[in-house]
Amino acid sequence: MQIRCAEPFGRRLTSLMCRNKKLLLINHFMTQPDYVELPGDTDLMVAAAHNDVANVKKHIDKAGAVNNIGNTALIIAATRDSSDAIPLLLEHEAGMRDTLKRTALMHAARLGNYKSAKLLMAKEARMQDKDGWSALIYATIYKHGNIVDLLKDTEAGLATTTRLCALNYAIFNKNTELVEKLLSLEKETMGLTPLMEAACEGNRDKVAAHLEEYGGRQDNCGLTALMFAATHGNAGIIPLLLEKEATLTDSNGLTALMRAALANRHECVRELLDAEARLSRPDGWFALMFATQKGSIESIKLLIEREYDMKNVAGITPYQIAKQMDNKECMSLLAGNGLQFLLEQKYKGQEDKLGQCSICLDACCTMECLPCGHKCACAECSNKLVDMNRRDCPICRRPIEKWQPIQSVGD
Repeated sequence: MQIRCAEPFGRRLTSLMCRNKKLLLINHFMTQPDYVELPGDTDLMVAAAHNDVANVKKHIDKAGAVNNIGNTALIIAATRDSSDAIPLLLEHEAGMRDTLKRTALMHAARLGNYKSAKLLMAKEARMQDKDGWSALIYATIYKHGNIVDLLKDTEAGLATTTRLCALNYAIFNKNTELVEKLLSLEKETMGLTPLMEAACEGNRDKVAAHLEEYGGRQDNCGLTALMFAATHGNAGIIPLLLEKEATLTDSNGLTALMRAALANRHECVRELLDAEARLSRPDGWFALMFATQKGSIESIKLLIEREYDMKNVAGITPYQIAKQMDNKECMSLLAGNGLQFLLEQKYKGQEDKLGQCSICLDACCTMECLPCGHKCACAECSNKLVDMNRRDCPICRRPIEKWQPIQSVGD
């Protein structure tokens, strides 16, 4: 079974990995091709960094010391993959942590140092850092499949303080190989149900069979079977799931419709419109905004009629998003917050009733300027005049105070 996720999880993963400046500092030093001696490094740490067994033995009395970022000689050995030095240090420093509560095994897993991870596993497996990340989670995030294989049977099921497991991160990274390695071991930790699996597969018979028992359940990220169906593009099973799962939101405040818009699954958008249009996240973002952000043209066309007049809590409209992204096709569709598109659809075959834009001589005239009242521009051209600070009517040259649609969609 393949499980996909929509974009917000990827963004959240990035923010999780970068939220701590000290983490970035440590990562910088730990990923240098050559060892960089830091303030507080002892002779034992220097020897460990260079896999110098003789000097590790000579300075073993310094075991247990930490440098200014909390690293021990064992942690430094793990980051350098100093596999000869590690057995000598394990007896003295196994289980010690840096300032972020990370062990030597976690560092080895993060950097893909397989030999070190194998040596450290017996002493440090199943430990977690201050955020609950295990070595398996680090290996998954940094896409080290061989270390995932090494740790998965021992550490599968461990979850972070936000209830995420390694399988979640494999899905966030869209790493099919690691998802397959972890799925059978962590699907219960993640909260995946047989109904969710059937929704991912698009198996109508299985969905019907599991609906009564599992309908309405959410995984550890708040996702439902309906959301999985929407993300995977399985529009045919959406009607079966709507009664039990419509309008539910995940831990990011996203509905199934928003997820379908993000994934550019316009057939799923069509199926979800009646049940979930005009719902918004706590910050006011709604499905049309997500479709615009992703440049999902077909989804935008479906959503405009339901959500053209909405804004988020900051007052931002879908048109402003399209403009910020410089997506000309989306800007054209959303001109006048979608009124241009909707009115042209309404008067298709009767364009003479609207007249022609006097500026571009192409689109239908949908805007009038006040106070003179001349109906002379399409929504896109009126927006361009505003952007250019052109405030005179194209017909009579009187000053324009504002532009307004010549009629609403419902007129």
